[in-house]
Amino acid sequence: MKRLKQIFIAWGVFLLAFMAGFGVSVFNQPTLLAVDKTAPAPMIKSDLPYDTGEKHTFDLYLPNTKKTAYGLVVYLHAGGFTTGDKTDDVEILKFFASKGYVSAGINYSLRSENNNASVLQMSNEIKSAIPKVVEHAKQLGYPIDRMAIAGGSAGHSLAMIYAYRDHKTAPVPVKLVYGAVGGGDFDLTKWYNPNATPEEKAVWVDVMTGVKMPPEQIKNDEFGAILKPINAADWIDQDSPPSLLAHGKLDKIVPFTAVTPIHQALEKYNVPHTALVFEHSGHGLHRDREMQKRFAQLINDYFEMYLQ
Repeated sequence: MKRLKQIFIAWGVFLLAFMAGFGVSVFNQPTLLAVDKTAPAPMIKSDLPYDTGEKHTFDLYLPNTKKTAYGLVVYLHAGGFTTGDKTDDVEILKFFASKGYVSAGINYSLRSENNNASVLQMSNEIKSAIPKVVEHAKQLGYPIDRMAIAGGSAGHSLAMIYAYRDHKTAPVPVKLVYGAVGGGDFDLTKWYNPNATPEEKAVWVDVMTGVKMPPEQIKNDEFGAILKPINAADWIDQDSPPSLLAHGKLDKIVPFTAVTPIHQALEKYNVPHTALVFEHSGHGLHRDREMQKRFAQLINDYFEMYLQ
């Protein structure tokens, strides 16, 4: 079992290498989501606490505009749940601030060999952080009345969990969720091992949720019930926010089988959405240049439709 946990850590670090290329490819090229150089630079408030843990901080990017209310954009960093930081997304956070939104990058606990941080714990940290983000923005003279949540890879997974699982208790209405290459279903059999043993499922459940169960108690129905709190697809209903997703058909990090349940659920409940499939790309979405441009344009379109 120890060996399997080490494999998970290695997988996360491997994911980071892909995400470094993903960020450059999809967001930071001039023709895509470039910051408006004519817009005044945002005011940045860094390392604001939402709890007492070392990683429990957020950054606010405040636009130089005066309005009676603002939309909030939360963008969650990538890194395979084991690494990464809110400062990795400075450009995308500045981009949204240049468009007149308050934007926020939130740090969350990261899994390591020395702790038991789970995806469930991380998702609950995001849930607890967002009211503090809204409250702090108001104190600074930026009242929030609506929000979008987004991210890349691990951050996209966490964004979808919040958008679908937690939107009904959010401090302001969640009008939109978008992101790329995040998993929406954490059933191990949809990831790397369709014939996973009870022992492997037990380790997966422990790492992903913090729930420890003897392998002999892992049955199919119990397995799904334990994973439901982090299975974004299981929370989608007719009230879910509009969604924009991008995934690589050839992704070897987050297999396409782990994202199709999201697509199917959005279709089932008639949630306004666009699910972009990069037919020639893996996790980095590098090989479909025209789809990258379409994704960037759709981000702008979705924000105009649902957040302004």
